[in-house]
Parts: sequence; C-alpha cells; structure tokens
Amino acid sequence: MAVASTREPAGAACDHYADEFQVGKRRGFSFPLVGDRRSKKKVLVWGRAPESGKVAIQVNKAGKGGFKTIKKKMVGAGDVFKNVTKLKGKGKLRAKIGTQKSLTWKQGKK
Repeated sequence: MAVASTREPAGAACDHYADEFQVGKRRGFSFPLVGDRRSKKKVLVWGRAPESGKVAIQVNKAGKGGFKTIKKKMVGAGDVFKNVTKLKGKGKLRAKIGTQKSLTWKQGKK
C-alpha cells in the first residue's frame, strides 16, 4: 500500500524563497529608506512614501527589544521625507505608513 507524501515537490521551497525575495525587492523599490550617519550620535534618515498619510520613522536599538516610533510626519504619495535622529551606536531603522513597512536599514557605528 502506497503512503501519500506530505512533502513539497522538489524545488517548491526554493520557489517560495524566490517569491519572498521578489516581494522584498518590490517593497525596497516602492518604499525605500536609508540612514546616513552624520556623527557618533546622529543619523539622517530619509525615504520616499508609497502613499499619502502619516509616516512613522522607527528605530530598534541593538539589544533593546522591538521598534519604537521616534518621529511622525504627514506626507503625500511619492513625497520624500527626512529626519535627523539621535542614534548612538548600532541600530535598525524602518518606516511605516498605514499597513506598509519599509525594508529594515541596518545602521552601523561611525
């Protein structure tokens, strides 16, 4: 008696990761975010909003739990937003507007 396999066909897992990679590329293009270290304590964060609304710039300091909103700004669709924020040492940056989130930017030390 043959037993039905519950395993995915060969290559199916690779297809899943390829799809996730494509989604990440599209999100990075439609909702870019970049951090540019200005000093040991400050980072210039800028990005382009994919839609109108209130964009929240968020930071996750190394080893300090989840993302925390540090600044909120009203933007129009396609507007470039920027903010100089305090970030001493390493951290991760992202922006959020509505249900959309930018890709995470890993900011290093100076």
